[in-house]
Formats: sequence, C-alpha cells, structure tokens
Amino acid sequence: MIQQKKYDKPIWSNPWGYRESFFIASGLLLSGFALEWASGGTGVPEFTNLSLNIAAGLLVIFIFTAGIFFRKQVFILWLSGIPAAISAVTGITFMALLMGLTMQHDGSAPGWVVQLGLSHVTSSWPYLLISVYLLVVLGIAAAKRIIPFSTKNIGYMLNHLGLWIVIFSATFGATKVERLEMKVKEGEIEWQAFDKKNNVWVEMPVAIRLNDFVLEQYAPKLGIVDNITGKILHENGKNVMLVDSVASGNMLGWDIRLLTYLEQSGKAGETYYLNNETGAAPAVKAEAISENKSDTVVGWVSCGSFNHSYEALKINDQLSLIMFYPEPKKFLSKIDILTPEGETTAVELEVNKPAKVKGWEIYQVGYDDQLGRWSDTSVIEFVRDPWLPFVYTGIFMMIAGAVTLFWFGRNNTPTDL
Repeated sequence: MIQQKKYDKPIWSNPWGYRESFFIASGLLLSGFALEWASGGTGVPEFTNLSLNIAAGLLVIFIFTAGIFFRKQVFILWLSGIPAAISAVTGITFMALLMGLTMQHDGSAPGWVVQLGLSHVTSSWPYLLISVYLLVVLGIAAAKRIIPFSTKNIGYMLNHLGLWIVIFSATFGATKVERLEMKVKEGEIEWQAFDKKNNVWVEMPVAIRLNDFVLEQYAPKLGIVDNITGKILHENGKNVMLVDSVASGNMLGWDIRLLTYLEQSGKAGETYYLNNETGAAPAVKAEAISENKSDTVVGWVSCGSFNHSYEALKINDQLSLIMFYPEPKKFLSKIDILTPEGETTAVELEVNKPAKVKGWEIYQVGYDDQLGRWSDTSVIEFVRDPWLPFVYTGIFMMIAGAVTLFWFGRNNTPTDL
C-alpha cells in the first residue's frame, strides 16, 4: 500500500503561519469581549495624558527594539510576516463590521449589546487589543526596513508609519473626544455646554446667539390602526398614504378619498379651518368607502400638536383612519458665534454641516420635539478631537508614501509586510 505523504506541520511549530496567526487574533478578540463583559460594558478606562504617553513610549520602544535588534528571531519574523498582518487586518475589519451593524452610543441598546462593548466599539476592550496587535505588526514591519537604509524603502516606511499613526490616534484618541451639548432659545445667548460623560457644565470659548430656528416638514401620512390592539396596520408601508401626493388610495379593502387638506388648521365645533397660529396642526377631511360599497364614512383626521388634540376617523368597530406626525425634512439654526475678542460670525447651522471655531466643530443635532416646527429651542453639539491633527498627518504620510513608491518603483516583491 502506498502511503500518502503528509505535509501539514503540527500547530504552534515554527515557523508560525496562518493557523497560529488567526488563533492569536481570535484569542485577543475573545479576551477583549470577556474583559468587556466582566467590566459591565463600561469600555476601556479613559487614559490620562501621562498614562497615554507612557503606553505610547513603551509600545514604540518595543517595536523599534524588536524590529532593529531582534529582526532575525523567529517570533519577530512571524510578527512582520504576511500571516500575522492578514489576521490582524481581518480582526480589525471584523470589529469595524460589528460597529456598522450596531448603533453606537445608543442609550436604548439591549443590555447584552452594551456588555459586549458593541454599543461603543472604538472604546471597547476587543477593539483595543486587536488594534495593539495590528500596531505591533505594522510597526515591526516598518522598523525592519530602517536598517540598512535605502531610498527605495522610504515609500514603504511612510505608508506603514502613516497607517500606524492613523490607527494609534483613532484607537487611543477615542476616549479623548469631547462632546458637549448646548441648548439655546431664540433671542438668547448661551456660553455654557453640558458634558454628559462627566456630568458637568463647561464654559465654552465662544457664545451662541440663536436668531431663528427653521424646520421644514414632509407632508403627513395617513394610516389605519386596530381599535382593539392599538396596532398600526401598515404592512411594511403598503397601507400608508402620503397626503399631498395622491387624492385617493386603497387600504385594507377601503377606498380612501381625500376631500380637503389643510396644512395648518384649528378646530371649531366639528369642523376644521385654515389657521396659522402657534401650534396649528395639519388636518384632512377624508371619505372611506368599504369594498362592497355598502358603507361610507366621512370625517376629519388630524395628528394634532402640543396645542391641539389629535383626531381619528372611526371606519368601523375594528379600524380607524389616523394621521402620522409629519416627518422633518430639514431643520437649521440661524446663529451668531460670539468670541471674547468681540468678533461676531453669522452662521446657518444645518445637520451634517458643522461650523468650526477655536478647535471645536459645532453641529446641529436637535430641537424641542414637543413643539415641532414651532420649536424656539435649538440643540447644538460641540465636538473636539485633539487627535485629529495626528490622523491627518498619518493620512498625508500614506499619500506621500504612495507617491514615493510610484516614483521609485519596486524591483522586488518582499516576503513580509
């Protein structure tokens, strides 16, 4: 009998390859999730400047010492090799995927999501451990190219060191991001913002004066509700009518016809009239006709507001026609940014269009939901990331590295990163 020769080596025997690399990456992730669970999902403690400097210094010393003086050691050869790099990148990609699948910093997240750190991925233990693993792999790969020095290695080192700086800044700087919330009323000036993380008020380097708050809304929608259970029977949007786009439609076998639409209204007796006073709500006079044409119901429907009660149209004992609150289309704050030097800058602050002043980015994040379009309060968020300049530095280094590699070209294909 001819025996088949086995080429597979036992796991953990040198040189380490993909199996060992992925075991280590998986072990780091599992250890991180265990630490996160044991700590109750509080995440990595915030680094002080001193502790962060010490951690960064020790990491850099280890990387350059290992990459320059112990470059021929089996363990260092593995750390600077492709299997370790792929396992580290796979691990960080896995964490990025989890971050994309879960809402971050969401107070309504389930308990197990918080305890595993999935609601705050960038400040969680598994993300920290896999990031340090990737930093070590990248750093040693770059350090090995320093000696002997060659101009052909400049692009390689710029790419790797730039990526190293970006990952380090994003990982260790995540706990340093400051987010402060400020609420400003129309016609008033506010200079203090609230730090929810530390539960303190902070005096800002600028003051904000709210001149006007503007909210644009979509037209309201009509739907049908179960009178007994209170459940909305929308069937994934099939039984929903947009008021200003159609004059009629069919929902659950009932023909719905829109007879009158008032964008802003008030109620007098049993009818609605056009009104633009504060708190005026949209209203629709609708006709509902049963499938066999035997029943016809006519009446008003309104979502109401803080100043007016809602009104539903009862179709039969089981169903009622209701109006949903109009969804916001766009909202902005017309503000003045005041500095201690006496400068005044007028800004229209919109969602995802921040203003920048004195190292802070100012975002429009909310308003008084109870008042809706009549809100006289704007919610503004101040955000400052002290590590952002380092991230940009790393990105520019990677761009410079790519240009250098293109300029010099590559005459050989390396066996490491």
